[in-house]
Amino acid sequence: MKNKIKKTKNNKILWSILFLIIAALSVWAVIQQNDNFSLQQLLNSFKGENIGWLIAALVSVVLYIWLEGKALLTLNKSLGYPGRFTDGLLYSASDIYCSAITPSATGGQPASAYFMIKRGVPGTVATVSLLVNLIMYTLSIVAIGVVCLIIKPDLLISLPWHVQSLIYVGIAVQIVLVFVFFLLLWKSGVLWAICDAFIRFFGKLHLLRKPQHKRVKLRQAIDAYRERVHQVSGQRTTLVKTFIYNILQRAVLIVISGLVCLAMGGTINDFVSICALHAFVILGASWIPIPGAMGITDYMLLAGFASYWPHWSEEFALHLELCSRGISFYACVLLCGGFMLALMVKDKINAKG
Repeated sequence: MKNKIKKTKNNKILWSILFLIIAALSVWAVIQQNDNFSLQQLLNSFKGENIGWLIAALVSVVLYIWLEGKALLTLNKSLGYPGRFTDGLLYSASDIYCSAITPSATGGQPASAYFMIKRGVPGTVATVSLLVNLIMYTLSIVAIGVVCLIIKPDLLISLPWHVQSLIYVGIAVQIVLVFVFFLLLWKSGVLWAICDAFIRFFGKLHLLRKPQHKRVKLRQAIDAYRERVHQVSGQRTTLVKTFIYNILQRAVLIVISGLVCLAMGGTINDFVSICALHAFVILGASWIPIPGAMGITDYMLLAGFASYWPHWSEEFALHLELCSRGISFYACVLLCGGFMLALMVKDKINAKG
């Protein structure tokens, strides 16, 4: 068990290092778009009288983290396992941080589940809560994308064909994911068949010890899982609240780019259009198997600025992309990583005490 934990920690360190390398290369590639770039010019692009919008963007990052934690606490509470405010922040921070540093966000839910179990939440409860929240998260992305398409269809049409293609594929992937998640959540027989097939396969290859024993344990876990699903599916108020928290979470994320634009002297019309662009970019980059979709997201945002706002200078578009992406993603990931590390250290100190 200790070796497994050590291996997991080592993997997280390696992914964190890879994240920093890709992040540095992505920022460098964006900066290379303008030979005259300087940090002083970037700072001068903000208008003093509009600095309040920049503060609002920073507050939005905190709200983004808090809202996911609130959704997970709501689900856990409905299953009989309420948690503290800091617990919700930890579940959210670990999900956001580990999602950002691993391809296709594969490390987020396992990390969040790990901390839930460490705090006394049963594995079946953690699994159901995270799966329900993942469904609501995916539905919220699609819902916001549809609203933005209704409000700003001209923006999507104005994007280069290859950027549009990424967005259309992203929409299709999200719809398929919703269907798969629904199957896994409410059709436990499907989950049993998948897990049982893996156990049988690895058992035949002699890569798994006592496969029959593990099949019995799996059946017990699936039965407990089915009971938890039935419990949460009967609580419509909880499901509606979770969906609302996820909608709000996505909303406060996409408005960050718009708020940064306002801080740089942009108009309200620009604000609405940039929020819609950010929503489309999230859809288009969500399926890219690169940690945090770094590089791809930056490119899509810059391509959107160039196609829909051709009157903007390259310098303004570059500064807007760097700052909006820097706050909505890089600052958010670093904040989550720091908070997660701080709580882990605190837990370790308390355990020794």
